[in-house]
Amino acid sequence: MARHNKKRNVGLIYEQLIMRMSKAVVENDAKTVKTIQSVIGDRFKKGSQLYKEFRLFNALIRTSAVSESLATRILGEAQKAAADHNSGLLDREKSELIKDINYNINESSFYDQRVPDYVNYATIQTLLNNWRSPSPNIKQMALHESKIHSWLQREEIEKSVDDEHAPNVNNLTVHVMEKKFEKKYGGSFSPRQNLLIKSYIAENTQKLEAELRKVETDLFRALQKYRKVGNNKILLEKTEKVKNRIESVALKPTQAGVAQGMVLCQLLGELNGEINE
Repeated sequence: MARHNKKRNVGLIYEQLIMRMSKAVVENDAKTVKTIQSVIGDRFKKGSQLYKEFRLFNALIRTSAVSESLATRILGEAQKAAADHNSGLLDREKSELIKDINYNINESSFYDQRVPDYVNYATIQTLLNNWRSPSPNIKQMALHESKIHSWLQREEIEKSVDDEHAPNVNNLTVHVMEKKFEKKYGGSFSPRQNLLIKSYIAENTQKLEAELRKVETDLFRALQKYRKVGNNKILLEKTEKVKNRIESVALKPTQAGVAQGMVLCQLLGELNGEINE
């Protein structure tokens, strides 16, 4: 693959912003959280070219397990959408985003944050650029379309507890720990709550930390959205208190941290339910 400018990769930069904000949440760094929220709010405004490209990019990177024919249709619609973007304005908006990151966040390591599936992020951005180009690289475009066509059809495989637990954790231990959580916190868990439990039981600290950060980040997004569209007065009154609590309490990869994370998952589900009604 030809080398591409990762600083102008809309999907990659957005993920790095979220990763850095999640790290700031864990570290109780409210100033950095507020700064990144401001950058995202200013630069990814609805209606902007950057927002339009990000929505398109996100659809391609997140979609999975579709049929071959549907993957073909998705690529066709994505190509039409990309062609409608204002390339000149989009380029200027990306320059402003980079300027904001360099000036306001001002961390030399920001662009070095590793994003999973980096190759696919690079492939999608290069493909979007080619679709908009007045003189596209046809050979490269065909190759990248083929790769993303396969990516859209991939199956997301959820590992079982037995697949994930550390070598020194036997099946009996896993079973006992599951029952312990069920007895203390209730037995009806959402998929996200189950994932937290599995990661804790498996002693997979790295994955557990990542999942806890993601819960916090997703809850921040839901809180921001609900403050704009929510009509449940009781929930509206609680959102600011919840936001302050999240900013002041770092979730740790411990049993107590998992318990807190499960409560946040429940609140996240309630907020999303209210938003989507």
